[in-house]
Amino acid sequence: MNIKNIFSYFKYKFRKKIINENSKFLNFQFLTPSKNAEKVEIYLDSLNEALNHDDVKNIAISGSYGAGKSSFIKTFETQNLQYNFLDISLATFNKENKDLSLIEKSILQQIFYKVEQDDVPFSRFKRINKLSWLKSKTILALSFILSLLIILNSKFLNPFFLNNFSINIIAIVILIGASFVFLKSIIKNFTGITLDKLNLQNLEITTNKPDENSLLNKYLDEIIYFFSETKYNIVIFQDLDRFDNIEIFTKLRELNNFLNNSEQVNKKIVFIYAVKDEMFTEEDSRTKFFDFMIPIIPYVNSSTSYEKLLEFFENDLKDKIQFSTKAKQEDFKEFLRDISLYIKDMRLLKNIYNEYKIYDKKIGKDLDKIKLLAIMVYKNFYPEDFSLLHKDKGLVFDIFKNKSKFIKDIDNEYNQNIIDKKIIIKNIEDEPINNIDDLRKIYIYKIIESISQDPPYLRVDSNHIQFKDALNDENFKLIQNSNQIRHPSYSDNTTFTDIENLLGNFKGREKLIQNKNKNSIEILNKEIQEIRKKQKELNYRSIFKLCSLEKIKNKIIEKLDKKDLLQSLLINGHIDENYFMFLSYSFDKSLTPSDTEFLKSVINNTELSYDYKLTNLKELVAKLKPNEYQKTATLNYNLVNFLIENKNKNKFEPQCEAIFQQLSNNSQKSKKFIFNYIDLLPQQNIFITEITEKWKNIWSYIYSNDNFNSEQKEDYFYIFLYNLSAHQIISLNHNNSLKQFLENLIKIKDLVAEDNDKMKIIIEELDINFNNLSEPITNTPLFEYIYKNKYFILNKLMIEQIVYTRLSPQDEIEKDLYSQHLTTVRNLDKGKKLIEVIEDNIDVYIDKIFLHLEDNIQEHQDTIIWLLNNENLNEEQKEAIIKHEETILDDITQIELTELYKLLIECNKVKATWDNLLHYYTSNENSVSTELIQYLNIEENYKSLSKSKINNEEDFDKNTILSNFNKEIMLCNEISDEAYKYLIKSIWYITYPKLDIENLNYDKVLYMLEANKFKFNSINFNDLKGNFDLQIELIEKNNSDLIEKFEEFEFDTNDIIGILESKVINSKIKKELVEIMDYDLITNNQIASLCFKFKDKNIQPPIYYINNIVKSLDSLENKINMIISENNQLSEEEFIELLNMLPSNYSKITLLDGKQTTLISTNYNKELIKILHNRKFITKDKVEKKKKIRLFIKNRR
Repeated sequence: MNIKNIFSYFKYKFRKKIINENSKFLNFQFLTPSKNAEKVEIYLDSLNEALNHDDVKNIAISGSYGAGKSSFIKTFETQNLQYNFLDISLATFNKENKDLSLIEKSILQQIFYKVEQDDVPFSRFKRINKLSWLKSKTILALSFILSLLIILNSKFLNPFFLNNFSINIIAIVILIGASFVFLKSIIKNFTGITLDKLNLQNLEITTNKPDENSLLNKYLDEIIYFFSETKYNIVIFQDLDRFDNIEIFTKLRELNNFLNNSEQVNKKIVFIYAVKDEMFTEEDSRTKFFDFMIPIIPYVNSSTSYEKLLEFFENDLKDKIQFSTKAKQEDFKEFLRDISLYIKDMRLLKNIYNEYKIYDKKIGKDLDKIKLLAIMVYKNFYPEDFSLLHKDKGLVFDIFKNKSKFIKDIDNEYNQNIIDKKIIIKNIEDEPINNIDDLRKIYIYKIIESISQDPPYLRVDSNHIQFKDALNDENFKLIQNSNQIRHPSYSDNTTFTDIENLLGNFKGREKLIQNKNKNSIEILNKEIQEIRKKQKELNYRSIFKLCSLEKIKNKIIEKLDKKDLLQSLLINGHIDENYFMFLSYSFDKSLTPSDTEFLKSVINNTELSYDYKLTNLKELVAKLKPNEYQKTATLNYNLVNFLIENKNKNKFEPQCEAIFQQLSNNSQKSKKFIFNYIDLLPQQNIFITEITEKWKNIWSYIYSNDNFNSEQKEDYFYIFLYNLSAHQIISLNHNNSLKQFLENLIKIKDLVAEDNDKMKIIIEELDINFNNLSEPITNTPLFEYIYKNKYFILNKLMIEQIVYTRLSPQDEIEKDLYSQHLTTVRNLDKGKKLIEVIEDNIDVYIDKIFLHLEDNIQEHQDTIIWLLNNENLNEEQKEAIIKHEETILDDITQIELTELYKLLIECNKVKATWDNLLHYYTSNENSVSTELIQYLNIEENYKSLSKSKINNEEDFDKNTILSNFNKEIMLCNEISDEAYKYLIKSIWYITYPKLDIENLNYDKVLYMLEANKFKFNSINFNDLKGNFDLQIELIEKNNSDLIEKFEEFEFDTNDIIGILESKVINSKIKKELVEIMDYDLITNNQIASLCFKFKDKNIQPPIYYINNIVKSLDSLENKINMIISENNQLSEEEFIELLNMLPSNYSKITLLDGKQTTLISTNYNKELIKILHNRKFITKDKVEKKKKIRLFIKNRR
């Protein structure tokens, strides 16, 4: 061994030691089968038991890919040295080549090359030895010739050797040996197979004769010879299932049968097959091929791989440098959990881990560990695409390459959305109608115009709709949905669709009005600004953030169809635009692929996005030529920021100057870059200073540009405020744009003292009068300055903010300020300065603020009186105040201007007292006006007034005012009946001998009667009787005076009936009335019955009274009862006269002719029969059938 070999040996040993130590540190997981597989005891026992069984000769080890079949077999071999294992694997065999003969050839190769040639010396399979055939044969031939020469001529070697005998002996031995070798070779050549090629490197066997038969069968004798000469008794086949060819298993089982039945082999040979579960699909196929099967439960699958990953990464997670926080550890574990769902076998899991460790060791020092692991997962699951990524090709590369296209598609959608919203805004603004009822009227009028003839109503299909009802929801819906709208008397007709063709779609216009009333324009403008904000953010978004947009996410999913894991890695940002950092080494002076791409774009002046990611800016700036900074392609956030930052270090000043010269060229591209840059880096003082210095009209452009919403304009102002001096900001006030902006500022941010001082200078110099500060409390010191120096306009908002900020907390006073605005301000002691401003500008306050506060309707009456008596307000303004407020004044006389009384009464703004109404009555020339009548018709008013009398003689003259007022109220038919019912109670004078009630309605007169306002005399009686038929009600109200004043009245039959039927007048009065009434009035059954009912039995009436009653009564029973009741005072002639008024079966009794008559058997007839017996008018009576009584009349003739 030379020195060089010694050095190489020690170098190898040292390197091996280092590798072993690193391997322990990195904890590599080797992919080879483990000889120490865990949790396989049951499998080992099962296999041992199977091997010990005489009949078990074909054993299957089944399980899914990566389940651990090979590790189990390796472990079994290690622990069972009593067996001799022959391992045959087709792992390297081409999977696509399923030719059975080639598979069998591979098996034969592995069998015979397992042993040395000498172990099977008589095998016909020959192989290449270490010494080449030509070389060995040449040496053998020369040795044979040399030996033969020596034997034939021993003196041949005399010059070299002295001892001829020894030489001869050696030559003879060589000659014999060579002859033996040649003889053996000849024998083998005659008995063996000639091989065209035998190569150990690729183990290829090629026969010199093609054969269609199975190679295993063809060389069965060789295989039997092999096993008879070797000790192998267990053959293990692996990876046979890769070819999905069941026939090979049939051949091998047949081979196993031959071997075990061979007397030459004379030992048990067991074949063990490692196969996947799905290899045999038929129910009985597995049991047909194998004598025993051992299923291997997978050690790792998608549900258990997470635990294994945690085990592998256990030490990594403990590394406080890699995972400095608990959050980072948890994020990494969560990622392990996510990828574990896709890892289904141990080999893949191990390889991902191993590659991660290698990459992490070499390039992962400052890299995100989750993203590094994501790249390794990607590399193992999609190796082809990973390889293409290095060449700027493949699926992942295309997705990042197409990022700008994704953004453009979304940006186009946003632009279309903005256009659509602007169209809606324009339609809303162009709609002239503000009220849906007004819109309905326009369509109704158009319908009327279309059918002409001024119809009294509309005939809508089968419905008749009056015009006054056409606007309500139900009827207008009928009109909208109708098939025909026509004139009720003519054939002219139209349809609502025809009207819409003239006036436009109603529902569309209705929606526009609704949107107008819901501040939809403001909402839509805000939505537009939000969309524009999103548009700006698009350029800053990574693919991960862009995937929050469903459309982009779906595009990526579509592009990565059926690659769920890759979709997840990209969509969740585990693989991002910086993927190249995880692929190879990086050097400080090298340009990244993105840097190179940018350099190309500048050279070609092809623009990339402003946010295009640049990495090695120092090297990039060095490669750019000075004149190239005038190209728009150099507009890049990273580049500009780098130049600005280094300008402070007196570096790159020419480049920086060139960039700002380009930005100040007033082009749209420059403007876009400027504002996008400011949005991205608002605190970049140098950039703000430089750009405002070079572009003097920048603020005017911002203020007048509708593409910036109010919030954006505020943001830009504060950016300028933070980065510029007060005078630099003032210099931006071109065309008063800054002044107008500040005066309409909604809020002032909370600023540091330095910025507040800037603001004070700006406010003073530009004379800013704020009119819209809705949130002054955000900067109280500055608001104090504004308030004390009166830099504000008097309006609702500013008053509120002054009150809330300086006078009283909003939560305590807000409700009062809304409902009684001026009263609240006047009551605040600290608000004297504010109320002075209001008083000095009271007319402006009323016109611009007070009358526009819809909820301000409950001002205290002192405030209302102060306003209505204020000389600085005109009558029109005062009337507007009265109409606006709901406040009720207790005393109308506190209002100095009596001209306002009428409106106060009309608007119901005066407390309901008779004094207030009398003061108004006198101010209105002692006349009850329409306004007063309307006032009296209000329920709360008439109910309140009814509780007092109209009798204030101290303030009002009884005869000229009170009497007339009472009488006018009482005779006013315009007052509602319900109000009249209550008000009549307040009339002071109790009764009137004569009232002109002809113009009153029935109910009012009835209420007057109920209130006893009529004197009981014949005038009122006749008026009530002639006009309203209410004379009985008058009598009922005065029934106690009826008998006494009876002679004053002219009663007719109906009057008497009304009195006798009255439920109010008692029976005593009615009996007295019956006694004194005119009996000639008894002309019908009704009055006769009543007179009979109320006749005093103790008083003897005259016969003509009795006769009138009997004649007038309709009831036979009453007639007879009347005769019975008066019998004792009747003479025989009078009695006979009354009987003749009865029916014929009664009147015939008066003939006294001895004949007979019959009466119905009733109680009153029985009483009459008794009287007839007593008066000797009948001789006897006899009861007959059918309830009749027969009378036998006395004969007096």
